[in-house]
Amino acid sequence: MAVVLAVAPGPSTAAGQAEGLPVRVEASTRGPHYVGQAIPFRVLVTAGATEPTVEAPTAPELDVIPATVEVRPVSASSIGTIVQETNLYRFTYFLVPRRAGPMLVPAFRARADGRSGASGPTRLEPKLPPSEGRPSWFLGGIGPLEVGVVARPGATRLGESAVVEVTLDGPGALGSTNRPTLRLGDGSEDGAAVEPMPPRSSDSPPSRTFPFRVRPGSAGTTTIEPVLVSWFDPGSRSYRTVGSGGVSLRVEDPPGFDPSAIEVASVGEEPRARGPGDRLGAALAAIGAAGSAGVLSVLAWGWGRRRRRSPGRFARRQAARIEAADAPTRAGLVSEALAGYLSRAIGHPGGELTPPEARGAIGLATGDPGLADRAARLVEACDTARYSGRAGGGTAWGMRRGCSGIWPG
Repeated sequence: MAVVLAVAPGPSTAAGQAEGLPVRVEASTRGPHYVGQAIPFRVLVTAGATEPTVEAPTAPELDVIPATVEVRPVSASSIGTIVQETNLYRFTYFLVPRRAGPMLVPAFRARADGRSGASGPTRLEPKLPPSEGRPSWFLGGIGPLEVGVVARPGATRLGESAVVEVTLDGPGALGSTNRPTLRLGDGSEDGAAVEPMPPRSSDSPPSRTFPFRVRPGSAGTTTIEPVLVSWFDPGSRSYRTVGSGGVSLRVEDPPGFDPSAIEVASVGEEPRARGPGDRLGAALAAIGAAGSAGVLSVLAWGWGRRRRRSPGRFARRQAARIEAADAPTRAGLVSEALAGYLSRAIGHPGGELTPPEARGAIGLATGDPGLADRAARLVEACDTARYSGRAGGGTAWGMRRGCSGIWPG
């Protein structure tokens, strides 16, 4: 049974003004109402084909939760090709009072097609649920609900945490603002830590989730006991209890210590710092296996941060060009790129790089005569590929045999 609590009729207006939008509200006459109860509350608006926009009131002691919208045709008329229809729009809300005692629900306002209207205020007088027979696991919910528990992940390692979530579903979840108690099974509570986390809620469908962070204290199986939750039934004016199933959390020992994974240096042995000569030597040794593009990539790694002009970036760009070239063209690009790289790395003047110039530049940069000789032979091999027509063996852009003194094998 329902009763209209307030009506705002569409007032007669002066000519040229739109008639007010009829808005009225109705609520269940069954009572009493309780704190935390989701009380059905309907706003009825009579309007045309355009669905009205309803503005719900706000009050600190009351939650107003939208639920559904229904449309029912009332009448339709036409004049020529113009059809005018009238519909009844029913907006359903849930009012959840947060305190006991008399309170006034402010007006609901609606707008459609340039017309507006408002309901009158509505009086409520919610009560606290009875203390007699109230279980300790009553969380404040009025109306039916269900409870479930899940652990994420279902397995963890000792010293790590898992999240255990207790979720309430149903109308009673809206008023269940108290946190449930999470209990660990016998033997699981030793050394374990349980930390509450901020709850989450949803109005449609109504639900509330209470997460806990659980850190087991020992390896094996940590058990979560079933969670009990009570809700108050306004019809029978009694408390009812529901429960979840239990949850098991598998806890593994951390991986064992492996002494062979540790590298031990001799006591008193001084580590040798890697200098430019080491890096460039590795770059030259890589030519035979990786090709000319690989040379410049390694140089970019070894020298890329030495100067603001970034020879490393230059080397990477040149490597991309060299990768797609044929053998003679690639040899020319290598000579050109090496000259440009040395110009950026140590300020060597640009232009064609001869073997003696390569020897001098690398020797100046590294202080390693042997490495300087190998660089000179590299430039000589490039010249051979470009000008003599002899590729020298067909591997590593046709110069591996001609450069056998520069890299192993």
